[in-house]
Amino acid sequence: MALTHPNPPKEEITNLYNDLSEKWWSKEGGAKLMHISCDVIYPYMRSKIIGKAKDDEKTLKDIKVLDIGCGGGIMTEKFAKDGALATGIDINDKVIEVAKWHASLDSTISDRLTYLVEPIEEHSKQNEGKYDVIILKYVLLHIVDQEKFMNHCIKCLKPNGSIFLCTVSKTWTSWLYYQLLWEKILRICPKEYYNWNMFTTPEDLSQIVLNNGCKIEEVRGSYHNRITRKYCWTQHHYLDYVAHIIKS
Repeated sequence: MALTHPNPPKEEITNLYNDLSEKWWSKEGGAKLMHISCDVIYPYMRSKIIGKAKDDEKTLKDIKVLDIGCGGGIMTEKFAKDGALATGIDINDKVIEVAKWHASLDSTISDRLTYLVEPIEEHSKQNEGKYDVIILKYVLLHIVDQEKFMNHCIKCLKPNGSIFLCTVSKTWTSWLYYQLLWEKILRICPKEYYNWNMFTTPEDLSQIVLNNGCKIEEVRGSYHNRITRKYCWTQHHYLDYVAHIIKS
């Protein structure tokens, strides 16, 4: 999703999100992959959250969710529709305007949605231990100081809370697939949108979260299939993966 760290993003990436802001909620075109991946990842997250709940609390009603790098609010709204109190933050004011506009179209969820133009570094100062669930969907791969960033995210999480983190693993396969195929050959995204040096293996992520009082409960491999135009689960972690992280 859109970037959240305080360092100024590359102009090409900023322009990409500005352009997408006008068609964020269209399931065709540039935002199509976002909708497809959210439709696959959300049921997984929901099942894990409900699975942790007590027998008499098998619902998302009133749980507090923070969607970091929320963009136009695709994932944020899914939680609100299931009864959660969802907050989305992003540093791009245009996509937050889109998120607020789309939320206003549905009066049944608008009172359960909050959107802020704010980086996690600022948000964590006033919201320590507030959230039951934090979403990081393709945000970490844009962060230079990943350990410091994760520290701010984890600070906002309640004890025993969950983080669901989607990112790209640092493998030669991911370099070939994203930096060579997606950027240089197919030109799906702007040049230097992906930086292989900021991809993170599950093993490296495990050490980062362990240093911050958390552990990885599960890792599920995934990838965008350009031929079928589907977001697929897979047994390996050569490309993308979704990590379910628990705070001790």
